[in-house]
Amino acid sequence: MLIALNVRLLLFILLYLTLFVFIVAYNIQVADNQSAINQGYNDYYTCLIFGKSGCSLSDSVSNYNLVMLKAFAISALGTLLFPLFISWDIIRFWYRLFAAVGVAAWTKNPQAFNAVFSLLAHETSRSATTGTGGALSLSIVGEEPPEPNDGKTEEEVSSVADSKEVDEKSSSSE
Repeated sequence: MLIALNVRLLLFILLYLTLFVFIVAYNIQVADNQSAINQGYNDYYTCLIFGKSGCSLSDSVSNYNLVMLKAFAISALGTLLFPLFISWDIIRFWYRLFAAVGVAAWTKNPQAFNAVFSLLAHETSRSATTGTGGALSLSIVGEEPPEPNDGKTEEEVSSVADSKEVDEKSSSSE
């Protein structure tokens, strides 16, 4: 199980590095052609202002291929991250939910719709860490358990504890 998690994490990192490389390549290309891009926009707006026909941006300005490369990188990242981080519990839940809705719609039985509601209410409220709705407990190791105070108040218990410490110190010094 740990190996599968590490493989998923490694794939996640590689996908983000791939996206980073594509975006950096796009930005380098734009920075490299900055003067050509500015000149292309200047020619285009000059054409529009003077009313010439057939005004269009040059390829150096729009650079369709690099824009599509950047868009592909971002969309591929999202598409590949979805199956990378989906778990079997999520798939099983959605399958059971769609099956219950399908049965309820097909039979038009009110009890089937109650079953859908029950599935939503109970499955979504279940604890993800333990698999049950039970509470977790905390145990402290290395401390002595508290002594029963036999109905005494806190002051009496603390004075008795103080006198025990004094007795222990005096016996150890002898």
